[in-house]
Amino acid sequence: MSTKTTFKRIALVAVAALGLGVLTSVAPANAVATSMALDNSSITVVSSATSDSPVAVFAITVTNTDTATPGLSAGESITASITGGPALESDGSSFTLTEMNTYLKFKEVKQSATNSVNPVYDAATSDSNSAYAASAFTDGVIVGGVNTAHYAMSGPSAATTLAKAAAEGTSATTKTRTYYIAVTVDPAAAAGTRAKVVDAGVFNLQFDLQNAGGATLQRATAKVDFVSAASNSGAVLTAASSGQWFVGETPSIANQSSTKKITTTLRNRDGGAVRLTNGAQPVVTGQVADASTVINYQSTLVADTATESLTAGAAGDGVYGVSVARPTCFWRPTTKGGIRNL
Repeated sequence: MSTKTTFKRIALVAVAALGLGVLTSVAPANAVATSMALDNSSITVVSSATSDSPVAVFAITVTNTDTATPGLSAGESITASITGGPALESDGSSFTLTEMNTYLKFKEVKQSATNSVNPVYDAATSDSNSAYAASAFTDGVIVGGVNTAHYAMSGPSAATTLAKAAAEGTSATTKTRTYYIAVTVDPAAAAGTRAKVVDAGVFNLQFDLQNAGGATLQRATAKVDFVSAASNSGAVLTAASSGQWFVGETPSIANQSSTKKITTTLRNRDGGAVRLTNGAQPVVTGQVADASTVINYQSTLVADTATESLTAGAAGDGVYGVSVARPTCFWRPTTKGGIRNL
């Protein structure tokens, strides 16, 4: 055998080995979660009753790399934890992290339908099923393939979103899914727990998006606090009007649009959500007044529901639609001693 032939065979073996190496290093891409987003970075719960268990619910939307397995893939998870809080309990004693984790509990919750457009803001429906132990849904860990993944949660209105959901079905072409987790004052804790937490201050939360191997892909933080009265919430109410209204026009919901509307927004001290102890939006009332010398007032309809969300925003987002029905008839004396209908 010549030296040249030997070199050729060695070269062929090397090329073959290299080719096999290249082939075995290429594997099919797996769908993985890439990011998550919280609906609120801060929630204040107004809990006026002394016997309730106030709750704050966070919606977490997860985006995947493809549409085949949107949201969390099997083995991926979101872990919620309490990382800190006020230095003192509401009774004045020192607050430890261990006590915070004893008094506050996590609970995974869900909507009645995976494509419902009405957000979950209470802890009434536990996200559980017979295939898993009940403890798996109160451990503060949302797991892909286990917890309920809601779809079609985005859209300018309930009608548009439902139409999208009906067209896409459960295999919606979007890469995102929404999950819910509640933070609640533990009703099973020792007596006096509520008094230690309510009006104590702000608690700090942490949400970790983790891959199937346990590595953290993204970390998000949020705040939650529970107060006994609306006056303690630090809430701010801001009114706004878009477009022009002319004499004879009634600013009813039917006459408003995305560019011609009256709204008011309720936010807590950090620009987050304000909710009641059962997850409902606080009731907001209002009046409008004319520019007459003798001012006439009329009560307005103020609501943060699916109806007004057609123009104001999503239901339950803290943006209230403001409208009035047919104006009340005001009677005013005329210069001739009679009266006329305004």
